[in-house]
Amino acid sequence: MNRRTLLAAAAAAIAGGGAGCLETGRSDEPPDEDRTDAGGTDVTDTPTDGGTPDDGVAGVRETRFDVLGSAFEFEEAATVRFEAETVTVSGTIPGDNTCYVARLERVTRINGTLENGTLVVNVESYEDAGEDDACGEAPIGIDYEAVVVFEDELPSAVTVEHDGEQVVSEQRS
Repeated sequence: MNRRTLLAAAAAAIAGGGAGCLETGRSDEPPDEDRTDAGGTDVTDTPTDGGTPDDGVAGVRETRFDVLGSAFEFEEAATVRFEAETVTVSGTIPGDNTCYVARLERVTRINGTLENGTLVVNVESYEDAGEDDACGEAPIGIDYEAVVVFEDELPSAVTVEHDGEQVVSEQRS
């Protein structure tokens, strides 16, 4: 076997082995009970009673989380945008292999009330492979967007964590 044939076969095996885990397409199907839609997007909807799924942060009306895609070349990062009633966090979190996905782990408040305190948004990556899934061993970057909708006042600051480690902290201007 010559070198080109060997390299082509290896590339095909790697691409085919991770194909099921790299899917980032969208689906028109409604979210299922475990908060993941058919396209692989984690969905976290906060009840309209002002709480969040984890700890009931007063003043938070809703949270949404979408996985936008993944790539082999990436830089871990996050940005925060303060808008009329929302805070939007966009970022890239690392995953250990091609079967890793991301989810909104928690939204909490620290240091006082929501208006003068800090909102902490923690995104986590985790392996979501079934028994029959083949995962590529290369690390990936998982692109995501988290949106937190508020009833009234926005927090004075937002800290973004990836797997519990601070990535960025932004002050509202």
